[in-house]
Amino acid sequence: MKTNSNIIINSSFFIAYISFLGWSVAYIHGWAKFYYYGYPWEFVEVGINNIARALGYVLFVSMIIFITCAIGWIIIRSAKRVFSRTTVASIRTFVVLSIVFTPLLVQLSLITHKTDYVIISIYLLGAIAISLICKKHSYHISIKKIIRDIKNHKIHLLTALTIVYFYFALSAFMIGYYAQIFPKTYAQITLSEEDYYIFGRCNGTFILIQDIGKKNSDFFIYPCMNNIKPCKVTIENKSIKN
Repeated sequence: MKTNSNIIINSSFFIAYISFLGWSVAYIHGWAKFYYYGYPWEFVEVGINNIARALGYVLFVSMIIFITCAIGWIIIRSAKRVFSRTTVASIRTFVVLSIVFTPLLVQLSLITHKTDYVIISIYLLGAIAISLICKKHSYHISIKKIIRDIKNHKIHLLTALTIVYFYFALSAFMIGYYAQIFPKTYAQITLSEEDYYIFGRCNGTFILIQDIGKKNSDFFIYPCMNNIKPCKVTIENKSIKN
């Protein structure tokens, strides 16, 4: 007889969950990019291509987490044979932090096309410090225990899926937002003897900018009605007067 967990995983609910996760990641990633430049989030488009890329992102992050878990498990097993219980607790904490943050570091490196040693150094110093400070509490950290608790319903499966959702949503926002801080290549297009950067696309319309910088107030859309030139879109913040 199947357990409740297997029934959920093999049901349409899980398929809907994965689809919603992919859609959310695609939307949040695009929204973070638009939010950085000050473009209205209401115009973020989520199409089939965006969802496909987002699902690829989810699978890619999952693969990194799986590999990190496997490496961490091997390290912890080897450490138990050599080091004391206190040292193993610190190593376990460091492994858990690596599982959480390694995907973000890898994605930042891929986006910037270079390895940022400053960020890596800050992460390593912070992870080591936390591992040493929180070693007393890390005795209770165990992947096997978490899986066993889920099976025994001590941790509800929906709670675990919610945590996974927020992890991917938060990482998608962080990558989408902070990726704009680093140097990035944008495609250029020349219209009516003026150069524009292709910022994004929404409902078959290109969103263009002339200045790559934070908090732009002027954007352009093309094609725009029957106008040959791009239409200028100005973003203004106004309060409603009573």
